Amino acid sequence: MTDRTSFRGACMCGGITFSIEGRPEVIGACHCRHCQMNAGSTHQIMAKFTKESMTINDPKSLLNKYVISGAETQSGKDKEKYFCASCGCMLWSVPQGEEGKHRFVRTSLVENG
Repeated sequence: MTDRTSFRGACMCGGITFSIEGRPEVIGACHCRHCQMNAGSTHQIMAKFTKESMTINDPKSLLNKYVISGAETQSGKDKEKYFCASCGCMLWSVPQGEEGKHRFVRTSLVENG
């Protein structure tokens, strides 16, 4: 995944698509309780990109946000999780501990990710 400089992806139903320019700052596994619950596993693999590097195509306004209170996060700040209202697919997280500057994208949603 890191050899490329542009990426495309989508939710399961294809109602929301996205493109990303530039390499991820990091690719890693998150083991927090929220990611474990979301993935149904011990971790979730994500790639960190800047907000500015992403272009989101959501013609049917399907993108929704669920906010996890800072009282429940390791950073003590809110964490936003974005998902598709049609298929329920979790797309990316936006930790406010980083002041909303980054998107942690689920690598399984990226073409050939």
